Amino acid sequence: MKNLLTNAKKKLDYVVNLLFCGHLFKIYSFFIILVFLTQFSSIGNEVIDWDETDFILMGNSFYEGNLPYTELWDLKPPMHFILIGFAFKTFGPSLLVTRLLGDFLIFLSAALIYHLTKDIFTNFERVLAASVYIIFVSFDFSQPTMTEFTATFFILLSLTFLKNNGNHNFFLSGFAISLSVLTRTNIAFVVIGLLVYLYRQKVSTKKVMIFLSGGLSPLFTFMLIYLFEGALKEFLYSVFVIPLGNTVIRENFLDFVTSSLPTIFLDGVFSIQIWFVFLLVSLLMRYFIKSKTNSKKLIIDFPDVISLNIVIFFSILISILLGGRFFYHYLIQLFPFASILLIFLIKNLYEKKSIVYVGIILLIFLNILSPAKQSIYNLTNYSEIERNYEIKSFVNYIDSEKNLLALDNHIIYFYTGIKPITPVVHPNTIAKAQDYKLLLEQLMELGYIVENQFSVILEDKPEYLFCEKECSLYIPESYFKNYTLISKNKDIKLYQLSD
Repeated sequence: MKNLLTNAKKKLDYVVNLLFCGHLFKIYSFFIILVFLTQFSSIGNEVIDWDETDFILMGNSFYEGNLPYTELWDLKPPMHFILIGFAFKTFGPSLLVTRLLGDFLIFLSAALIYHLTKDIFTNFERVLAASVYIIFVSFDFSQPTMTEFTATFFILLSLTFLKNNGNHNFFLSGFAISLSVLTRTNIAFVVIGLLVYLYRQKVSTKKVMIFLSGGLSPLFTFMLIYLFEGALKEFLYSVFVIPLGNTVIRENFLDFVTSSLPTIFLDGVFSIQIWFVFLLVSLLMRYFIKSKTNSKKLIIDFPDVISLNIVIFFSILISILLGGRFFYHYLIQLFPFASILLIFLIKNLYEKKSIVYVGIILLIFLNILSPAKQSIYNLTNYSEIERNYEIKSFVNYIDSEKNLLALDNHIIYFYTGIKPITPVVHPNTIAKAQDYKLLLEQLMELGYIVENQFSVILEDKPEYLFCEKECSLYIPESYFKNYTLISKNKDIKLYQLSD
């Protein structure tokens, strides 16, 4: 039996080596195809997550020549907006370009996973680890182009530099991790984790200082740019002060466990991600149980790459738990490191790991059948899909010279070129006066809004109201007597101010 498993493992490595022959072009092509098959299936959905639309509006503002926070405002650091803006400058502003940017970031992260694991995995295991990551991010909440993809790419890039010796690599590692923090502020926990790791590894003070100097370089560069633009306060508040204050808006953690987790796991009980999570947990349980009964046989040598992965994984996990609120897409930050740890644990804890690998390949194949079919259909029919976008169909009824209030589906601002009534791009933030009291006070201090901003907007009567669900929550029914319904598509309605 042991010889049979050994032969099976050799055959798996042989097949991978035969397919890829060590050529990066073939490996990268495989990753690109896998990303396409798992991601392009959602291109027919205009709005998957409001945050993506926020990022599109902020990126489009940068594309038009405005620094983040100078024309429009959102509660995120600037790097993701800038990246989208550069994508728009290169390929033109569109929803498709935004989604493909996210796909490209997934591919780059998969490629970095492949390279990071060069010294600890076989070629087959490296490809498998990257493939598992790509499958992990095929959850519905992972389909939009979120900040998590940009942040984890920069973390993996930092880890790639940190893996190598040399002062310049420590500088570049610090530079990359700083770009990650300037994408998502919770990555500051990763910086703390890495500094603790470097201290425990007795890395020289000189190299740690070079790492820190690399990390401070992007921050000081941004501060200088905003200082010259006269918007340093807006930058510092938007990147550091307001996000810190936003953590006071906390969900009850017990409510999160009882409501959020069942939605993720029970609704998708047959998805490959759930099986991978189950496998990862079972591996950890197997390790801890057997380490107590027979510790000598379970001594695992953790290479530096794995130790760093563990540090980063738990740093991000702690940042999520302490962040005040939870949304499913936060989990995207864990997936690259979970995929590497999963393959590492299988490699070191299972004698019959070839069977597990075959099972994973089968799960991957079964998981991509449905999205792959939809992705291919979407590719061949994309022009028709774009023409039939529900929200985009309202553009012909809207005069782009008039103002518009959208409390949901605010991608309509992007389609029409109309600026949001206030610089705050998230559609219903200003309507939640009680929920976001502290945030709104800070935005007033910065001059983005005025006191009772939402009431002021309603008193001024915007030319158009674009509504689906949110209008009924924040606008009294009597208010619509001032408006005429001029277009409707399913539950989405467009009202125009009556003469």
